[in-house]
Amino acid sequence: MLQSFSQRYETEPYNTGAGGGTADYVFAIMFGMGMTLLSYPVMLMIGLGAPPIFARTLMFFVLYVWSKRHPTAPASIWGIQMKAIHLPFAYLILSVLMGGMYADLLHGIAVGHLFYFLVDVVPIVYNKDLLHTPMFLIDYFGVGAYVAPATPAGRSGGMGNNTWQAPGRVNPPSDSAATTTRGHSWGSGGQRLGDN
Repeated sequence: MLQSFSQRYETEPYNTGAGGGTADYVFAIMFGMGMTLLSYPVMLMIGLGAPPIFARTLMFFVLYVWSKRHPTAPASIWGIQMKAIHLPFAYLILSVLMGGMYADLLHGIAVGHLFYFLVDVVPIVYNKDLLHTPMFLIDYFGVGAYVAPATPAGRSGGMGNNTWQAPGRVNPPSDSAATTTRGHSWGSGGQRLGDN
């Protein structure tokens, strides 16, 4: 679920300084993780302390922020259609009715609401822009959607290579002069596997 809702949110996150792209998404995730860790003692003090495993908290942070960003988007839970704005609360009610833990879900919704309030409400109501994507994220991911570097001809991406690209995005053309082979020269002779 975290991957699914993250993918939906990353396609059009709140613009906090990097053009609404990947850097803004990463900044939102970093904000969510940081505020989750900082606010966990408060959750313990008010008696809503869940075990300190924050995967569901982060998932509900992303779900809540996505639902506030796209409130009228169609969503469903077990085939029941609803608007995206109601989805976090439907999951919360379902968890309560099934007797599951709900403190971490409330925690994620609270942190998500804080992010939404600082990014969407404060600039409009108070005319103050408080959250900005740090420059190191903008330098790394660029402005707008992140485009992975092209793989050199004849090579395929494998584990550890960032070669996935979203549908509709095009990798920039690679400069053939800049493509050099790296590594140790083990001499000539021998054959590459799979060439015959």
